[in-house]
Amino acid sequence: MSRVRAKRLDAALEDLERATTLAPDNGRFAYVYAVALDGAGRTPEALPILEAAVGRDPSATESLTALVQFNAKLGHREAAAAWLDRLAAVAPQDPAIAPLRESLSQP
Repeated sequence: MSRVRAKRLDAALEDLERATTLAPDNGRFAYVYAVALDGAGRTPEALPILEAAVGRDPSATESLTALVQFNAKLGHREAAAAWLDRLAAVAPQDPAIAPLRESLSQP
């Protein structure tokens, strides 16, 4: 994280990838790595990282939210809607659900 804050994104991505590989059950590492990939303009690469994290922990709301957002960003509206449905099933009271639904309903 210190490398991300220092704007050393390439080094940070290497560290985050290594952390995700060494501790695959740590969903936070996967989420932060995916967000960093998105920040580096590598959003498509973030999707399988997040999907794997959700596969290991189906209640990972941060990863589910990111899957909705990143799929929507890439124009994958059906996938984004499906991930949003999963998020709503896992965390029906999550305040992010309504704004995400609204954003997906707009053309």
